[in-house]
Formats: sequence, C-alpha cells, structure tokens
Amino acid sequence: MTPAQPRPDEPAVLSPVLHLFMLLIPTVANSFLLVYALLGAVLDAQQKQLWISEAIEVASYTAGGVMAFCALLYAALRLARWPSRHPMVLANLVQIAIAAVLLLTVVLLST
Repeated sequence: MTPAQPRPDEPAVLSPVLHLFMLLIPTVANSFLLVYALLGAVLDAQQKQLWISEAIEVASYTAGGVMAFCALLYAALRLARWPSRHPMVLANLVQIAIAAVLLLTVVLLST
C-alpha cells in the first residue's frame, strides 16, 4: 500500500513544532519590544536620556527583524498554497502590525 499523494490544490502540511516556532519567535520579540517601550515611558531624568540614546536603534532592529521574519513566513505560506484567511497566515500580518505600532511608540517616546 502506497501513501496517498497530496493533491496540488491542497496546502502543504507543516509539523506542529514548526507551527509553534512560527508563532513563538515573533511573539517573544514583540513582547520584548513592548516591555522596552513601557520602560521608556516610566524612566525619568538621566535614565531616560540614556534610554533615548539607544532606543530608536534597538527598536528598529527588533521591529525590523520581526517584520522581515513574518514577511518571509507569510510569503512561504502563501507559496505553499495556504489560504489567505488561515490563522497562521493572518498571525504573521498581525505580528507585523504590532511590531510597527511598537516601533512608532518607541520613536514617539524618544522624541
């Protein structure tokens, strides 16, 4: 008995561990960025000046990495014929939006 071949119009099957990492990596990075932005909101005086000196660089690298990672995953899932309304596909778009909002928050807090 031979295993059934997937039909060409069906999305590729990915392992549950890969699903976990696809959700976990951008979530952890965005959580760091959220804590970093909140830290900038509560600092005062000299600590705030030190935070401002590095804030935009740290936030842009972190948010840029999340956006690039999620955009790459989005493209890979769409190339694998996953539907555009699949939760894994939509999660990447949501993570990109969250990273953009957090980057904007850090930029506004550092000015």
